[in-house]
Amino acid sequence: MRHIPFVMALAAALVWLGSCTLEHSDNGKLDGFWFLNSIDTMATGGRKQMDASQVTWGFQHRLLEVRTGEGDAFYFRFAQSTDSLILSHPVQYAGQGVETVLESAGLLQPWGVNRLEEHFSFVKLSGSKMVLQSTELRLNFTKL
Repeated sequence: MRHIPFVMALAAALVWLGSCTLEHSDNGKLDGFWFLNSIDTMATGGRKQMDASQVTWGFQHRLLEVRTGEGDAFYFRFAQSTDSLILSHPVQYAGQGVETVLESAGLLQPWGVNRLEEHFSFVKLSGSKMVLQSTELRLNFTKL
């Protein structure tokens, strides 16, 4: 008899926990934060070192956050397959809940994105290195 309140509380807790659904991200090695080391221009073979810009790309679920060392933040929806990554629907976050849907890619170009819907191929994707390639650029990352 004295165990009835304990059993009832345990049963209620199990029902409550069982009703919760946890969203999880199934992006494999892509998930997490990546530091943009350099951007290569395919046409000229030139390379721009990006270390000083402190640009990170953070992937979680279906959202990508691109954050710069100056505090700029851009958000994208993304889709991936085994060999490609497509970024779309870019939004600039200006802080304090102010978001602007971008209508041109001008603000994104310094960070390796030249189009509002950008297509990249995975040249390399491991637990520590990622190389993305578009028609014009190759972006080199290390995992944080």
